[in-house]
Amino acid sequence: MDLSVAVNTTESSVPATSINKSNLFYTYASNHFSWLGSSKIIKTLKPLTTDTVQLAVVLTGPGTYNLGAHIQILCSRSNQSESFVPQSCQIHSALIVIDITS
Repeated sequence: MDLSVAVNTTESSVPATSINKSNLFYTYASNHFSWLGSSKIIKTLKPLTTDTVQLAVVLTGPGTYNLGAHIQILCSRSNQSESFVPQSCQIHSALIVIDITS
């Protein structure tokens, strides 16, 4: 049976606990960035297969960004795509931007 996987980057849909947990790993993580492109990507996977989702982000300046804290993953059977179930996972994806001035 095929599986539908949704990757959601809409900040308001990510549970607040995910954002709070991110601060345990990235003490100075900045929440000031925006995802570029689609806010929800849905892919259908066959059993025992993998796929890649490419995401892009716009950063406002130097800092440490925990991008994984702002991603929600949901799954459902392909024939029940209206009933996605949020998945419990921690995506550790730190991005550090350093401002180099002369």
